[in-house]
Amino acid sequence: MTQALQDAGLQPGQRVAARIPNGVAYVQAMLGVWGAGGVFCPLPVGLEDQEVERRLGIMDVAAFIDGEITVEA
Repeated sequence: MTQALQDAGLQPGQRVAARIPNGVAYVQAMLGVWGAGGVFCPLPVGLEDQEVERRLGIMDVAAFIDGEITVEA
């Protein structure tokens, strides 16, 4: 996860939002974000997509993890 985020262009201090259920994948994502120097910003799993989009805009995230890593250009 750390390498994937760095390869995607994540810079230290940038926010990475994640909508992942509690479990091993959640911990892996959190540690991966921290390892890349990012700020881990969890989102509740039950949020509607429209609310997720609204929160992502407010948080000004560099990446969003929801099964895959998505990095804004």
